[in-house]
Parts: sequence; structure tokens; C-alpha cells
Amino acid sequence: MVTKCFGVFFYKKSLSLSDLKLHLPDVEISVLTVAEGSPLVGKSITEVDLRKRFGVTVLAIRRDSQILSNPRGDTRFLSNDILVALGLPDKVANLMEFIHN
Repeated sequence: MVTKCFGVFFYKKSLSLSDLKLHLPDVEISVLTVAEGSPLVGKSITEVDLRKRFGVTVLAIRRDSQILSNPRGDTRFLSNDILVALGLPDKVANLMEFIHN
């Protein structure tokens, strides 16, 4: 189904990972675990400013059985959070190094 809003066409179709790779070939979606003792623990998304600092966007956080999709800036990272992050491969690698140091 196609909808038009403000002159932009929106397609209501779920995309698969292969669809995303087709439309965003240089972007990677990665899953990262926040280790105990990570510099992220206890800090909010806004405080860490991952987008500005690393060029990475947090799409979702899995916390135990809870999924926080499109988490707000005041969401604080906890040990063992699983992050779903989007960014260029080198940017995601830099974030991964930061999380685990």
C-alpha cells in the first residue's frame, strides 16, 4: 500500500534485512552487549551521545525479556543490555571497542 504525505510517498511494507542492504548498502545493523563495567552502564543515551560521538544510532535495546524499540534519550544503559545499533561498519566497530573497554 502506498500513501502520500507532504509530497512524499510512503510504502507500508515490512523490509527484510536483505531489503535494507539493498537500500542502505554501506550501513550495518549490529547487536552489541553492554558488559558489566562498561562506560555506558548507568548513563543515558543523551549523556553518551552515541550518534554525535560515534555516528551510531540505537534502534532498540533488549533488556531481559523487554524490548525497548526506538529508546528515548533518557533511557539509561544497564549491564547486559543488548543494543541493536545502526551505522557504518567502522563506526559500529569503534562503539564496540568503547563498550568493551
